[in-house]
Parts: sequence; C-alpha cells; structure tokens
Amino acid sequence: MVNQVVEAMRGGDVLVAGAGVAGAGVARMLGDLECTVTIADDNVVAGGTLGTETGAYAVTVAEALTRLGDGRFDLVITSPGWRPDGPLPATAAEAGVAVVGDVEAAWLADRAALFGAPRTWLAVTGTNGKTTTTAMLDAILQADGRRSRAVGNIGTPPGEALLAEPRIEVLAAEVSSFQLHWAPEFAPDAGCVLNLAEDHLDWHGSFGNYVADKMRALTGAVAVIAADDPNVTSGAHVVSGERRAFTTGDPVAVVLSDGPVAVVTGVRDGRIVELDPATGQLTDLASAEGISPPGPAGVADAAAAAALARSVGVSAEAVSSALAGFRVQAHRGQVVAETDGVRWVDNSKATNPHAASAALRGLDHVVWVAGG
Repeated sequence: MVNQVVEAMRGGDVLVAGAGVAGAGVARMLGDLECTVTIADDNVVAGGTLGTETGAYAVTVAEALTRLGDGRFDLVITSPGWRPDGPLPATAAEAGVAVVGDVEAAWLADRAALFGAPRTWLAVTGTNGKTTTTAMLDAILQADGRRSRAVGNIGTPPGEALLAEPRIEVLAAEVSSFQLHWAPEFAPDAGCVLNLAEDHLDWHGSFGNYVADKMRALTGAVAVIAADDPNVTSGAHVVSGERRAFTTGDPVAVVLSDGPVAVVTGVRDGRIVELDPATGQLTDLASAEGISPPGPAGVADAAAAAALARSVGVSAEAVSSALAGFRVQAHRGQVVAETDGVRWVDNSKATNPHAASAALRGLDHVVWVAGG
C-alpha cells in the first residue's frame, strides 16, 4: 500500500475527505505536488472556500461517492473524524482505493523525500495531556536550537509543515487515536503514549481497538513508555525499537516485565532526572517544582517531553530552561486569577473523568465547579 499511496501523491487524482484544518493542510500539500485534488464536504461554504484557496475541486459527499464508484480517484486522504465504517472509507475499500489519514499522508510523503531529506518526527499520544506535552516538547526543542514545529492536533497541519520556509527539521506531532487508526505505516523516530483510559469507544468499538491504535505511536526507533500506567505497559509488547520510560516516581524503581529499558526519566528530590540503568549514571534535567500545570499530571507531561527530547540528543540545559519558562495553554489547568488568597484555575479542557481526576489530584483544598 505504501507504494500506491506515494505514487498517487506524485501528481495523481486524490480525494480529500473533509474541508477542516486537517483537510486544508492535506490540500495544500497535494497542491504543491501537482496532484488533482477533490475535496468532499457537505459544508459547501467550507469546501468552496478551501477549493478557491488551493485550486481544488469541491464536491458534496454524495458526489464523491459516485465518483469513487466510477473509479475516478487514485487515493483517499481522510480527516481524522471519519469512522472506518463511514460511507466514504467503505466505498473506497470496495473500489480498491487506499484510504489513509492526514498524518499518514504527510509521513509517507516526507519519508519518500517528496519535500527534501526526511525530517525527524516525535509523536505524542494518550488519553490526556497530549497538547501540553507536545507544547513542552516543542519548547525544549527550540531551546536547543532545533528548527521544530508543533503539528497535528496542535499548531500546524503536518502536510502544511512540510512546505514551510525556512525548512522545519523536527515535527513534534500530537496525534489522536483517530489519526493513528488511519496511519498503519506511521513509525516516528520517537513516540510516547502518555496514559490510557476508556475514551472514544463509540468510534473505535472497544477499548482493545482504542489501545491498539494508540500503540502505533510506539512502533518507531524509540518508544517512550509510561511506566506508571498499566494499560500502557501491558500494551508495550508492540515495541521493537529502543525502550525508554518515564515516571513521576524515582527512576530506579522502574522495571518493565517484557524487556530492558535503556533510559528512565523520573523524579528524585524535587528534580526531573534521567537514569541509565546499565551504568547507574544520573543526569539532572530540570526542577520538578513550579511545573505548569501543577501537580502529578504536569510533572508526568514534563518528564515525557524531556524523555522524547533527550532521545534525539537535546541537551539537559535546554530541557531545564524550556520547562522553567513554560506556561500551559488556555483551559488546560491555566491559572486565570488570584483574589483574596483564592486561586482560580481554568481546566475546562478536562472533558472526561480521567482528565478531571488528574487535574484535581494536583490541587489541595479544591472547590470544583463542574459543568457549564
């Protein structure tokens, strides 16, 4: 399938399912590759606007289905929200047309050197904490002087990032379970699964399917494993590359049952540190106090970001300076006011029990205003 996808992106006839942010990034990438692009979206305003911007054709989903049945397209690139049993993916499969997602398309185009020498991809996924960890990772990379960009569910669509000038060398990619489902060949240079809890089961069909899609982030050269989460460690048998781990506890306590760990990033005496279990060498990385957002969830995100960055040779000094200056984005544990000794925290992005529990564990004497 890889050859089929890559050849279709060398000037072929490609259907882009969805005119949102992901679809727009794909359409711009394909336009640069001189593909004939058709955008399918029942939001005719969004489809038409994107078509005008990119030179693509805009059609409704019904029109796209007819053209798929007629054998018009060489490839379908879907936005993340399209379910596998949806009409477009199902019709494409019946017609023998490959269906991939926006991350997979950009990944394969980059690996095929369609935009110059391949870049370094660092992937972050999990049920919660993806955006904060990815933003931390990007800050650390930039502090080290790397030409990086946060892409995927945060920042720039990955296909659009391949077009950027000056050239981006490192992509810090926040990837959802939906994007990973549509990315069967995706194998980042380093990837991390932060945590796993039941989520999006209506889309994936079961927790097992959800976990299997998430675990695709660990199939590259380096896998960073959440040692504190049994759902992650039990699924880590998919790892074939170097195994690293992170924890909010002392790194020396980490032992994974299904194989050795090259490096463990953890916390000792209020510091985020890195341990080489083989030699016992301990490298100080950053303070674990004052991390934004506060509490165990923020420290876990920081340790994961540090572990990913260190896997590609980022300096300890860059980790320290970036985390010291990092402030969480809006709605993700952001302190919005302090009055009369009361701190007001906006954590409205905690839209499932796992996220809310993690946020509350990081605070003392809490009055929780739930709902809106």
